[in-house]
Amino acid sequence: AVVSTQSTGERIASLYGLSLHMYADDSQLYISFLPDNISDVVEKLQKCVEHIRVWMAHNMLKLNPEKTEVLIMKSKWSRSQVAETIQINPENEETKVTPSARNLGVIFDSTLSMSDHVTKVVQACNS
Repeated sequence: AVVSTQSTGERIASLYGLSLHMYADDSQLYISFLPDNISDVVEKLQKCVEHIRVWMAHNMLKLNPEKTEVLIMKSKWSRSQVAETIQINPENEETKVTPSARNLGVIFDSTLSMSDHVTKVVQACNS
């Protein structure tokens, strides 16, 4: 039997109100939310990641907790505080909330300023 991780992952993510983007061996869960709802979103992420982890284990696959990152994007004028870590996977330590993450070669930061990406591109051009 052929296992389609894309459609299965999308189905699982949609059960929790999340969307999924997959590219090669990289998967990203994402959701839009208001700052006051972060605890609800973290709970959805926890349940979704656990569901995916169980499905993967059943199909002899494994999540890599060392590659798991959380990036929370918000307006640079937002005053809402975000924890430095969030517990996503109940089996692991808390996952660090990162200030920026790479997606298909582009570095996104928490306020979508693109400053980290521009800095890296300029450095690459000057070297």
